[in-house]
Amino acid sequence: MYGHVHELKKEVASITVASIADAVLSISLFLKSDTFYEANPFANWVLQQFGFFGLVIHKVVWVFVAFSILVSISDVKMAKKAFVASIVITGSVVVYSFLLLVFVE
Repeated sequence: MYGHVHELKKEVASITVASIADAVLSISLFLKSDTFYEANPFANWVLQQFGFFGLVIHKVVWVFVAFSILVSISDVKMAKKAFVASIVITGSVVVYSFLLLVFVE
C-alpha cells in the first residue's frame, strides 16, 4: 500500500518544511503581540490549555494524519496532486503569517 512513498520524497519534504514554517511563524506571531490569535478553535483551545508545546504537538499530529491519508492514495499521480494542493494551502498560510510578522506592528 505504501510502496510508492519513495516517489513522493520531494512532496513529503516540501509539506514538512511548510508545516515547520507554519509552527515557527505562528509562535513568532503570538510572541510578537497579543493582537494575534489562533483562529482555529480547537488549536486555540490546545494553545490555551497546553501552551506552545501543545500547539506544536497539535500541528505535528495533523501533519502525520495528512501524511498518512496522502500516502495511502494508491495512484502516484493523484497522490502527488493531493500533496501539491496541501503544500499550496499550507504555503499560503505561511506567506500570510510571514507578511503579518513583517508588516504588522
